[in-house]
Amino acid sequence: MSLTVSGKPSVFFRGLPAIAVVGVAAAVWAATTLIGAPLVTLRPLDPATGRVVFNTAQSANAQGQNQKFAINSFNAEQYVEQQWASDVQPMLDKHVVDLTPVLAAIAANPADAASRYAVNHDGNSKNFVVSGTARVAEANLKSPMGLLTLEFPDHPELAQQKIQLLTGPLVISTVLRDVASNMSLNAFTNQTQYADVAAALNKQALARTYGKAPAASLLGKTVSFVGVFNLQSPTSIRIMPVSLTVKE
Repeated sequence: MSLTVSGKPSVFFRGLPAIAVVGVAAAVWAATTLIGAPLVTLRPLDPATGRVVFNTAQSANAQGQNQKFAINSFNAEQYVEQQWASDVQPMLDKHVVDLTPVLAAIAANPADAASRYAVNHDGNSKNFVVSGTARVAEANLKSPMGLLTLEFPDHPELAQQKIQLLTGPLVISTVLRDVASNMSLNAFTNQTQYADVAAALNKQALARTYGKAPAASLLGKTVSFVGVFNLQSPTSIRIMPVSLTVKE
């Protein structure tokens, strides 16, 4: 069936009664008139993927609107090497606090502990920069996601908490990037660069931590460390270390 308006046939609508087509057309006309704008907007397509490009910070970066690094020439490891002294290390030095009072504050009131000790980053205030001295009681290094379990002889109140240092080489954590002052998503061209920087920071931190004292050599030794952790469970703390020294 076709619909005739003002004596002229309109678009042919298979299976739709004329009254339904009139109703749809009227609804579209009313909506566009009332809101004063078209209901359909045209967005550009990504020439590489053919997908619609939405107006987000990520897509703006991808289009070069906020671009700081060329997409195919950005080297995350070189960038981190350059930024460590100017951005990462000053942030660590500024925010580092002793682990023991931080854990006591978390046990008492996690929200209050975050407001007092955590580094705020894009609304996330659960990342803590801490220092401590402990004995390496266990070394689980068979998995790529290696861990050193710590014990604190001088702090028996911590005996019920599992506190560990990440050893890598595989680290699934963005805490170092998330506490750095100049490393938000909008500082990079796209999400890939943002992720690559997190991985490069972890690699740099592991090299600084275990370069002179390999993780496999630390079992039974007392170490002093600085690191960052994200509060996910008050009873299980996994710290991304950035430095470590073996106590004689």
